Amino acid sequence: MNTDKGRWIQAWWWPIALFAAAFLLRFYHLDIVRLWYDDTPINATAATIYALKGYLAPDNWWTQPAKNIVRFVFVFVFGESLLGWRMSTAVFGAASVTMAYLVARRAFRSYRVALFAAVLLMLDPLSILMGRSTSEEIVPAFFTLVAVLFCLRFLNRPNEYDLAFAASAIGTAVALRLYCAVAAVILTAAVLWRLRHELRDWWV
Repeated sequence: MNTDKGRWIQAWWWPIALFAAAFLLRFYHLDIVRLWYDDTPINATAATIYALKGYLAPDNWWTQPAKNIVRFVFVFVFGESLLGWRMSTAVFGAASVTMAYLVARRAFRSYRVALFAAVLLMLDPLSILMGRSTSEEIVPAFFTLVAVLFCLRFLNRPNEYDLAFAASAIGTAVALRLYCAVAAVILTAAVLWRLRHELRDWWV
């Protein structure tokens, strides 16, 4: 029989509460200027300093253009400002905390482990820093976590819907950052291993 404590730790609202708490941590004074490297596109002072030191590079030449689509949506909604440029990372950074909770709960079958994993990510200094700047790593990380969640669901009970969602999510992540292809290879290998008997029967 579940105790009150057990029911509390299993409450349905944890994903929402974690998102809200993580978002508040990242949103607080989000429009204040900081000399963070990824803020150089909209921070003239930081851009000048990095240009003088020779640190700047033609970012759009060697990173995927999909990142600009995501950023354009948030800039269009929130305006051409620090808030508009940083809002996407704040939102997806907070959403990544919720996804970490869902992934850990699915992987370890434990609400406590899931909550612990989510709180660790929510309070991680690097995650907060990147979620409060114009960093381009947060959004693909979110979609990678989405892909992992649906892949875990598929491995537990194979169906075309979870596979399609996992493929779409990891494809989006790769379109945002090429290094997410490593995760794509790992997830693909896991799916193929899960379907090894079906594939063998089909081949034979």
